[in-house]
Amino acid sequence: MSENKALLPLVVVVGPTASGKSALAVRLAERLGGEVVACDSTQLYRGFDIGTAKPTPSERRGIAHHLMDILSPQEEATAGGYRQLALSVLDGLRQRKRVPIFTAGTGLYLRVLLEGLADVRSARKNCASGCARALKTTRPAICIEC
Repeated sequence: MSENKALLPLVVVVGPTASGKSALAVRLAERLGGEVVACDSTQLYRGFDIGTAKPTPSERRGIAHHLMDILSPQEEATAGGYRQLALSVLDGLRQRKRVPIFTAGTGLYLRVLLEGLADVRSARKNCASGCARALKTTRPAICIEC
């Protein structure tokens, strides 16, 4: 959580698809000297314009938008991957003294950005010896360390 201080200040506009988040974010960016950052798994994809309410170039009114149209439909979007991309964008905005204005439909990507992810790799590593012991038995076994 201590790294969250590096994320502040930021503005988040939250709401369902087609509720006006993008229009509000553009107005806020104009007033606050900010740039819009999409916090949505579907807006990451090029060509996924219908159903995502992705703002058109004219609706963006010259305000820079980030993390939109960056993946092909064949590429995989993950919450962890989004977090890495978003932190990089945030760093650039901070360096240029621009206010990040996130538009978020569901809370998953926003929560991952602000709170991070559990380190599953270390949990698996710690459990490896327990699972190995359980698998060596001749009767059905469950690793109680998982």
